[in-house]
Amino acid sequence: MMLCKTLEKQDLAQFAKICGDRFIAEEKFDGDRCRLTLKNDELTLRNRPAKRNNMEGADITFRYPELHDFKFPTDVMLDGEMCVMIDGTAQFNEGISHRTHLKDEQKIRDALTKYPVTYVVFDVLEVDGEDFRVKPWTERRAWLEKHKKTLELSKTINITTIYTDILGIFDEIIKRKGEGIIIKDIQALYVENKRANCWKKVKDVRETDMWFDSYEINNVGIKLSNKDDIKVQVSGAQSDEVKDILDSKGKVYCSINHLGDITANGKFRMPTFKKLVVD
Repeated sequence: MMLCKTLEKQDLAQFAKICGDRFIAEEKFDGDRCRLTLKNDELTLRNRPAKRNNMEGADITFRYPELHDFKFPTDVMLDGEMCVMIDGTAQFNEGISHRTHLKDEQKIRDALTKYPVTYVVFDVLEVDGEDFRVKPWTERRAWLEKHKKTLELSKTINITTIYTDILGIFDEIIKRKGEGIIIKDIQALYVENKRANCWKKVKDVRETDMWFDSYEINNVGIKLSNKDDIKVQVSGAQSDEVKDILDSKGKVYCSINHLGDITANGKFRMPTFKKLVVD
């Protein structure tokens, strides 16, 4: 799968100023990246490969029965994000995380009503065996626009919206607690298995300082936790320093990065360790 490079949100205004009309923006949906393939009327869903040398990823077709009735006049391969939408915004902790690891058939059926999915399509890779990856984004997008109504006849499929006001849509998405945006070069080809500059992700990363009072050792360092059950991984040499402070003082004050506001169940979205804070 083609992947994005990161553009920090504090650099977005300058990028928007100099990029002209070569880049557009799409909403970054907080879901489970996967490909939909329809071949000889047989549907297959595959998620993002765990290893870069694996081009296909795991078969997750069984996990999403909502998509099993998808029909299209030709063979096709689409790229998109499997999402659970809550009040118009894709949610991970309160949404798709309750679907992504299910294997039991009964649990999958039970989740259909509580956590219904929408497959948000943002690219087309193959049509009737023709490789669309070698076409510029403008041509791939034109194909999606041409077939939008047919694709969206399946109520579980939506096509992304394109925005030219990059700063405006970023602000709008953040106000409704979305994850951020993807900025795409409209002339770019689709490059497999590469993190490319022609796709840039901009997330609403925020910094918070907090106390942690316990840890668990793992094979890459330690996982910190606190009384609010906030957990964050500390890896490498930093983990030794943090562990020593906890062992001697019983608590440690750290900065963490996270996405947006605290979730409905009191958690931070995608917390990551940033640094120790001198108390």
